[in-house]
Amino acid sequence: MRFKELMEDIERIRTLQNRLAALPENVSDRLLDKIERALKLAHRSDKKGKTPTVATANTLSKVDDPDLQRGKFYRLVAKNMIGNELTPQEIGSIVRAIRSDKAVNFEELMSPSSDFTKIFPQYGMSPRVDEFFQDIFNYVPQRVGPGEILLCIMSKRITKGGKGDLTISKLNGEEVGVEVKGGKTGGRTKDGDVFKQQASNLRQLQKEFVGRYGAAPKDTGWSPDAIVKLLMNKPGVDPKKVVDDTMAVFNAIFPKSPYAGKIKNAMLAQRSGAGQTQHTTLDNVRALYGMAALELYYRIKPQHYLFIRAGSWPAKTSFVDSFEDVKTGLGKTLGISVSIPYIVDASGNNEEYPKVGIYSL
Repeated sequence: MRFKELMEDIERIRTLQNRLAALPENVSDRLLDKIERALKLAHRSDKKGKTPTVATANTLSKVDDPDLQRGKFYRLVAKNMIGNELTPQEIGSIVRAIRSDKAVNFEELMSPSSDFTKIFPQYGMSPRVDEFFQDIFNYVPQRVGPGEILLCIMSKRITKGGKGDLTISKLNGEEVGVEVKGGKTGGRTKDGDVFKQQASNLRQLQKEFVGRYGAAPKDTGWSPDAIVKLLMNKPGVDPKKVVDDTMAVFNAIFPKSPYAGKIKNAMLAQRSGAGQTQHTTLDNVRALYGMAALELYYRIKPQHYLFIRAGSWPAKTSFVDSFEDVKTGLGKTLGISVSIPYIVDASGNNEEYPKVGIYSL
């Protein structure tokens, strides 16, 4: 029987308590510590006829935090506290931090370069506590990104929704809307407001592109990478004409983009071998394309952004106030990751818009 199951089964724990004296002398201290914690929790909660999870949830339900109560997230927190075998002292420390609104370090959260181990002061108390934070971080209900639930339930000053994905209340009372862009490969740069910016002839231009150059090597469509590496080097094809046709489609997707000229030059440079092969600098087509997508998104939705790089742990964060902050920091303090966009989309899923991540270097 697993130890976690013991903690939920008070009757078995009672039986175990009666048999402790029969344990051999060579039982490890670690196992004895686990048993002791289980017995203490069971003894404390059994007086009220409640399991440790229920007892912890009841404690959390009394914390004055709307997000903790909304959707009864206190049950989620309690389940993960007990499931990760946090000690009563560790549970108490986290609950007190939430109550006093000291469970989130806002200086780190709103920094252009940080990570989740620095944002939560209780992180690092023990491996058990670290696992607890990681589990809540990875809790992602529908249409919610990694880390969002963790942030809003750990602080009264952070609420889900409102002026953005999250709303942060500053100490002076000002409320700041924050859009969260996170995930293993970055945040999406498309929605209904973005689609409204498309030129009315976009689909016609894409259809003409395929009619002139043939179907893409992938069913999803023609990506800028494939256009540069394959199409522009295809015998009998004029690479400059390919670039002109590509940019006509680009301008229909991203009207008045300040990156159009740079992307055109980068496509020609990369074909000749003068450009970069990795999308880490602004000489690269993919990086420039990602910046164009980000610029359009910022133009439509001017607010604060929290980028979360969730592909590895600790998840890195970058809080930026404006697109100018991204432009200024890129290549110096900030890096960019861009998923493959399909400028000539054949899937019908609006794959022209890539996922973009901004992260600290």
